[in-house]
Amino acid sequence: MTLIEVLIASVMVAIIAVGTFTAFDAAGKSTADERAHAQATLLVQQDQERLRGFTTTTLEQLGTVETYRAENGQCLEKSGSSYLYFNGASTLFCEKVTGYAGTTYKGTVFTVTSASNYVSAEKGSEKAALTCEKSGGSANYLQTKSAVTWPLLKGTTVSQSSVLNVPSSYVLEVKVINQNAEAVEGATVSVAGGPSSSTSASGCVLFGGLSSGPYEISVTKPGFVDEQGKSPPAALTGITLTSGSVTEEKFTIAEPSTLNVEFISNGVSGVESNSFFALNTAMKSPSDFVEQSATPVSKLSFAKAFPFKSSAYRVFAGECESNNPETLTASTEKLKDPAVESPLTPGAAYSVKVEVPAVNVEVFEGTKATPKNKITNPEYAYISNEACKTGTAQNVTGTVAYQHKVNLSEGKLENKYQYQPFAKELVLCVTAYESTAKKYYRNTFKIENLKKAGSSAYKFYLQEAKNTEDSGKEENATAGKLKCP
Repeated sequence: MTLIEVLIASVMVAIIAVGTFTAFDAAGKSTADERAHAQATLLVQQDQERLRGFTTTTLEQLGTVETYRAENGQCLEKSGSSYLYFNGASTLFCEKVTGYAGTTYKGTVFTVTSASNYVSAEKGSEKAALTCEKSGGSANYLQTKSAVTWPLLKGTTVSQSSVLNVPSSYVLEVKVINQNAEAVEGATVSVAGGPSSSTSASGCVLFGGLSSGPYEISVTKPGFVDEQGKSPPAALTGITLTSGSVTEEKFTIAEPSTLNVEFISNGVSGVESNSFFALNTAMKSPSDFVEQSATPVSKLSFAKAFPFKSSAYRVFAGECESNNPETLTASTEKLKDPAVESPLTPGAAYSVKVEVPAVNVEVFEGTKATPKNKITNPEYAYISNEACKTGTAQNVTGTVAYQHKVNLSEGKLENKYQYQPFAKELVLCVTAYESTAKKYYRNTFKIENLKKAGSSAYKFYLQEAKNTEDSGKEENATAGKLKCP
């Protein structure tokens, strides 16, 4: 009985001890939390005082600033997984303090977020709101916000804000939206020679304290393109502002899609070609892209296709719209150019197969009346897509490359050079040395490539009419005297 009584007493003592120490621990945590709340309240008050001490121009261009603070209010900087007392050049919010600068800090780290935004006053039944979130909002007031968080804080923020009256000034608002007219957050908006800021959840930024201009405005976001497939988007220039009102400008950007194009010939895969053309009527002129390779390849990709909401891309081989098989075969085979589904999904990849008909030619030395050897490995040989010689594209500076180097073996185009886009006129230019005549000859030949099954069988002769000959030494042609194209 005595042993049982001792065991029961021991259990009771243990229960009481656990409860007592748990209470002590809870009290300790509560005290620590209250102390952190008190320190955060002090920090947020100090930040509001700091913001109220700034000039209107500084507040107008402030945007959002985030700093780290120690319990004593001094600035910290992050170094790996540790925090050090601030040791950099002085800023609006931080300066280094002798005796602390650069040393390790091990206490509670407070994150202070300072921000300033334009707000519109209440008007009738219309409630006050951020100017950036209202269509045609005014810019009569600035709202400063200070918020403090720390690691153990769960789900709440210690914050304060103030509203300041702003004198009439020049204000620029830039809105950034995607293909669905939705706000794009995190895009960097810059005024050339002036301030820059990132878009908020509402997709816009405001810059105040400006002169009337003119200004150049640019927008960037990693990986995003504008409606012309450009990254970064083209800047807006010549923007002038009106005193006392908000001047609004808009950028449309989005995460692009990828077009993966495979060349086929008469339905058979594994062939190679040089380029494909992509057209979308929703783009500004020129409303197209040309993706090219210096040497023939079986596949090509274009990774900057803006995902238009309601307009599909049309894709076919070649360098311009004159290579459109649907147009060229309208009265014969009535082929369709591939259309990629619309709308595209941002970030998605789409596979497209495009036809490249085989060009069937044989090129001989001599003339039609007196043919000689079939030409192999000529000095120069190029095929020119003549209809595209003045072609332009969104992703090409100047005109497109419409001439492509080829090679002949036993008079025929080598396999990888054989497959060309649909065209009314391809021009084959050949320069070759005839050992019997001991001369170089250059000649050009026109080819029609309008059938899915391939062109007609052409036979060309180097010394036929319209050729150019070089009766000089062999090295003259090597130096480019009769260079093709």
